[in-house]
Amino acid sequence: MTRINFLFAIAILAFVYSSPAEDSLGKIAIIKADDIRGISANWNRFFAVSKERGVKVSAGIICNSLQGDKSDYLKWLRTHHTSGFVEFWNHGWDHKQWKTGEGKSLREFSGCGYDHQKKHFEDSQELMKRVLGVAPAAFGSPYNAIDADTIKVMQENTDMRLLFCYGANELDDKLLAPMRLRGESDGTGRPNFEKFKMAYAKSKELSFTSIQFHPNSFKDQHFAEYGKILDFLITEGWSFVLPSEYIAMQENPQAEWLKEARIGAFMHFLPNQADGPELVDAFDVNAVAEQLESMGARYFVFTLGQNSGWFNSPNSIYDRALAVKPGDRCAKRDLPLELYKALNPRGIRLMLYLPCQTPNRDILAQKAFGLPEGPKDQPLDIAFAKQWAKVIHEWSARYGDKVSGWWFDGGYKHIHFNEEIARIYADAVKRGNPQSIVTFNPGVRLIRYMHAEDYTAGELNEPFEVVPTSRWVDGSQWHALTYFGSKWGKRDLRFKTKQWETWVKSAVDHGGAVTLDMGPNMNPQLGPIGVFSNEQVDRFRIIANESTIR
Repeated sequence: MTRINFLFAIAILAFVYSSPAEDSLGKIAIIKADDIRGISANWNRFFAVSKERGVKVSAGIICNSLQGDKSDYLKWLRTHHTSGFVEFWNHGWDHKQWKTGEGKSLREFSGCGYDHQKKHFEDSQELMKRVLGVAPAAFGSPYNAIDADTIKVMQENTDMRLLFCYGANELDDKLLAPMRLRGESDGTGRPNFEKFKMAYAKSKELSFTSIQFHPNSFKDQHFAEYGKILDFLITEGWSFVLPSEYIAMQENPQAEWLKEARIGAFMHFLPNQADGPELVDAFDVNAVAEQLESMGARYFVFTLGQNSGWFNSPNSIYDRALAVKPGDRCAKRDLPLELYKALNPRGIRLMLYLPCQTPNRDILAQKAFGLPEGPKDQPLDIAFAKQWAKVIHEWSARYGDKVSGWWFDGGYKHIHFNEEIARIYADAVKRGNPQSIVTFNPGVRLIRYMHAEDYTAGELNEPFEVVPTSRWVDGSQWHALTYFGSKWGKRDLRFKTKQWETWVKSAVDHGGAVTLDMGPNMNPQLGPIGVFSNEQVDRFRIIANESTIR
């Protein structure tokens, strides 16, 4: 097929292409701005005009511009990258077009062959990752020209998730952002509002489009026309999202409930092998459920176990692996199941916490699963992950949709935790409940860590300086987990109530979710086992009340 026929065919498909998910999300647009090669007054003005209207924009970098000693340029890019209003995408390496000796026209991603395209694409992805700290999720070819080799190159890259295009292609596991509305009706860099409005009137059935602009070619009148187009679309009810946000909307709808929930509680209930049976049997499920309801928690994260070697729920696969009897390492009482039965009628979701490996204080468990022995987190490999996934799956299969999410701890790089292990664990969870959300903790920081995650683990010690600019973190639902007391699992209080109120409100108003760790009572002389302190309950209630965040 010739390039012209190829592009004509995909253009026809683009006209009818529609994602089922986008119809339920309202009218959504991605602003696609092309050809960043350096800092310019036009780019600064374009970003400012967009931001003053609350419009997020994406901008394509011609990536050979990132080479050399350009500290001011790279700082400028990083500043916009972290602003929450701009997302940069891969616009190729050099944006060149040329002719062969026979007069055949070639472009960077059309007609020049697989090897040429592969190198330009991958070099661009890698250099953007080095500069921005994350590989771009979107790609738009120079001149919007692609061929079959381009499609092959894109399909071989796991970081790239979305293609800006005029057409729809057979792209496995990729999303398309067709340019169904033309932003520059009078030619490159020359938007015309009246012509845009006339074209829009013929396409009112649209629910999603990307809109292309070339801001570095704008003159004063074109900035004015661009502003009119944005104002018009806003009055028409359009929302503007970044490419990674659109990807998350399409690929990660399971996390919607977490955004809507806004705030939940976490409990480190961690008996050891000596007192585990007694404390689990004494755990007052109804008293804890009543507290969670009274204080306004919309979900509850409960620890299955951690380092000691004791688990708060039965697991026959784990027992057989260690050659121990039920009740020796895993409780006979099924606390998560009972918690679900108490929480579900109250409208509170249940989530579970689990380490990414066997308890690091249980040598028998380490030996049984083939890990090095010793009181620390051990290096992981795929063989171990597959065995640990069997343990995970027994729980996920038993609980099914009774468990809405999982928080996996200790997924550190230094123990060789990686994307493949994350996929194995996520699969073990989602075979039990395909709608369950999952995350993997990289340590004390809030980042998009693994492609397999649905939300950020978000472990924070000092939370107040970390506030979302958007609901999404490179496609993961923004979520923070921090401790309410002086340390993890403590029952006292830290910080002033107003500080918590201000931070939580800011986080959830920007689409995030906040989980607060609260200490359980482990002493029967002080009250029912498992309950939180009255001081923590009262303060949580203030933070979560109607006037602050709901």
